[in-house]
Amino acid sequence: MADIYDFTIDPSMFDKVLNKKCHFLVCVNDKDVQTFKPDNLLTFHEFGSDRQLKVKIARLLYFESLKELVDMVGDKNCGFRSGVNLDKLEDEYHSLNKTTTINKYGFVAVEFNLQEE
Repeated sequence: MADIYDFTIDPSMFDKVLNKKCHFLVCVNDKDVQTFKPDNLLTFHEFGSDRQLKVKIARLLYFESLKELVDMVGDKNCGFRSGVNLDKLEDEYHSLNKTTTINKYGFVAVEFNLQEE
């Protein structure tokens, strides 16, 4: 079984987290994510390398739609690639998750703080 506190992220997002330019992890608020609590530690693994970062959950913000989340939190705070519009982001989330799951659980923006080594 996969560790729900481990996430593999692309190198671009990894660098944004490392440089404190990304402060939120966006997830579908499914049953695994619903177990997250403030002060839990998450581990981000960089895709294609051995680098990893530890972050501590500061708070959880809940949204019915990705549009609502991006409007409040901002796309740059979530580490989204520049030039990617909201429609493209929604398509990516729907390709990874069932529409019924998204409609049932909505989204969560997991605000985190980088843990210094």
